[in-house]
Amino acid sequence: MTIPRAGEPDTEPQLVRGLGLGSATALNMIDMIGVGPFITIPLIVTAMGGPQAMLGWCWARCSPSATDWFGRN
Repeated sequence: MTIPRAGEPDTEPQLVRGLGLGSATALNMIDMIGVGPFITIPLIVTAMGGPQAMLGWCWARCSPSATDWFGRN
């Protein structure tokens, strides 16, 4: 590989270093959340017999009344 001189056009392909929106979002999720939920949620759904088993988890995580109750106890 030769280094082009000043003023000469660079004809060799160059590596583009960058992240798109999807890649950056996935990287951020893995950094902040980790891979635990992505492994355990399918196992819970399989063990409990369907996606309705996740309703309690969603209620406990998302409901303001649940977070208030858990916060007081």
